[in-house]
Amino acid sequence: MGSSFFSLGLLVRCLLGVGGLVVMVMCWPVARGAWLFQKTDAFYQTVRDQKPYTLDEARAAMATVDAALAADPSPFRFVQRSELLGAIAATRSLNVSDEQRRAWQKQAKADLERGLANAPARTIDWMRLAIMHEW
Repeated sequence: MGSSFFSLGLLVRCLLGVGGLVVMVMCWPVARGAWLFQKTDAFYQTVRDQKPYTLDEARAAMATVDAALAADPSPFRFVQRSELLGAIAATRSLNVSDEQRRAWQKQAKADLERGLANAPARTIDWMRLAIMHEW
């Protein structure tokens, strides 16, 4: 056999490099969305523990969650944003108008419906949706 300009080993290495690059490009939005969402973990814990928080902290968390959803709009993230918006809307210590609370509740309901439409095996979230329909 004669030697060719490209050896089989070089071809395989190039294909592996291109494949790795494709995987990186495909995974970047998911990784970025997870990284952004992870930044709000402390705030989620504050809300769940019913500890006091400010409107600025809530808005910063909502902006981070919106950026995470823009990077990776997965059903689970919509359900999580619904939980966050619903909890913030129900926090009476925040100095916001009733119209703003209704807007957050409406967005929470829409997010929950969208999340459950694409990931329906979430029993507790179906109960949350039923409660939201009672609002």
